[in-house]
Amino acid sequence: MKDIYQWELLYSEEFGETHDFSGVRIPVNGDFTRPIIAANGMTLNRAYDTCAKKFNCWRYVDNLDKNIPTNDRTPTKTYAVCVRDRVEADEELSNLSADDLTKQKIAGITLLERLLLELKYFRETGKHLDIKNVTLCSGSRYAGGNVPNAYWYDCKFEVSWDYRDCRYPFLRSRAVSLL
Repeated sequence: MKDIYQWELLYSEEFGETHDFSGVRIPVNGDFTRPIIAANGMTLNRAYDTCAKKFNCWRYVDNLDKNIPTNDRTPTKTYAVCVRDRVEADEELSNLSADDLTKQKIAGITLLERLLLELKYFRETGKHLDIKNVTLCSGSRYAGGNVPNAYWYDCKFEVSWDYRDCRYPFLRSRAVSLL
């Protein structure tokens, strides 16, 4: 599958790692057609630092691994999710807080998945995601319970945060398809 090869190439060229993802099941489902593969052992800091080598970046805290300890999925083994193939986060999820999404049992993207998605999209297009809106990474939490977000603003990729109960039209999660 072309997508799997492209992820193997990304990990080889960007992280210096050799992976065989041929056994990874890709959860394509309806309009969830863009895979994200999180390789075993990948960390937030490594993904962010790799993005920072490719384009201007800013983050609210220096050590993402330490300050964002809670994630719905972590790559203790390689896994894949799929998101909708769009530049902006899901309009269907605008005005919904992380608390709202949890109550509705909507699985949202983690910060690690969002970082990997940004890197992959930039490699493919030379452009960035979320240039008009903000992805609420509802599958992750800062130590205090706040929710990471990611977006392109003022010529840089930013990782910041919102409160769990924040809801705005421009603040949207990206739902994920899981196995």
